[in-house]
Amino acid sequence: MKKEAGFTIIEIIVTVILLGIMAAVGSMLIAQGAKGYIRAKANDELSQQVQLALDRMILEFEDISFINTLSETDPDYICYTLTYYDVSTGNTTDVNRCMGRDGSQIKIVNGTDHTTIGTGSVLIAGVNAFQLDFYRTTDAFTGSGTWSTASSIANLASIKITLTLNRTDSTDTYTCSTVYDVRRNGVIGKDTEPINWNRD
Repeated sequence: MKKEAGFTIIEIIVTVILLGIMAAVGSMLIAQGAKGYIRAKANDELSQQVQLALDRMILEFEDISFINTLSETDPDYICYTLTYYDVSTGNTTDVNRCMGRDGSQIKIVNGTDHTTIGTGSVLIAGVNAFQLDFYRTTDAFTGSGTWSTASSIANLASIKITLTLNRTDSTDTYTCSTVYDVRRNGVIGKDTEPINWNRD
């Protein structure tokens, strides 16, 4: 009688085990890829939010003509004056604003009272920490030449902003910072004229 060809039970079991191992490894690779994509997407969203907030802060701070009050302790806040020049009338106009952290948000509000920051417009949410450092020199990375309100505003050369945000995809935080020069506060070699502002 002719013996029929086929698979033994051992061959079938080994094949099933090998397929299971391959499927497990493949699913782990797919899961890792998905996690990496989600994390990269979250990083991109955080980077965009931070960039927009920092751009707005820089637009505000680089044209400071006077600092009314500030706090460099958590939560940081600053109340400052911007001086605008209206070319249509030839007059200057002072605008007072306050910016600071209200809970997990950075807000900006018109006025000189930092206690009203909570009623302001939100610049960025999900904030874990917000820190402002003020320097007499542009070498802010060494921490040298710290500026304080006891000094003239003309001695303020640069401001460093540090933001720490809570990540939405994990319990980690995302920290970034930038340093920029103040332009119109009377610093030698800088533009001392108020920013041009033409109201139509």
